[in-house]
Amino acid sequence: MSLAPLALTFVLLVFWTGLGWSLIAAAEPNMKPLRALFLAPVTGVAVALLPVFWLSLIGLPVASFARPLMAALGCVTVVAWIWRRPAWTVSPPYFAFRF
Repeated sequence: MSLAPLALTFVLLVFWTGLGWSLIAAAEPNMKPLRALFLAPVTGVAVALLPVFWLSLIGLPVASFARPLMAALGCVTVVAWIWRRPAWTVSPPYFAFRF
C-alpha cells in the first residue's frame, strides 16, 4: 500500500490552507484566528481553481499552465504571509480554563 495519495492530500490541504489564510489575512485582518483557519481551505481552493477555469476557458490546456500557476500561487502565498502575517496570538486560548 502506497502512502502517496495520503501525502498528496495532506500537501494540498496545507497549500490551500496557506493560500486561503493569506488571502483572508489581507482582505479581513480583524477576523478571529479560528474562524480564519476554518475558512482558509475553502478560500484557498476557490482562489486556486478560478484561474484554472478561466485559463481553460480561454483554450489553454491545463498541462501547459498547471505548474507555473501553482508556483505563482505559492509565491503569492509567501509574499502575502510576509506582508500581512495572520494573527495567531491576538485572542486568548480557546481551551483555557478560567477561574
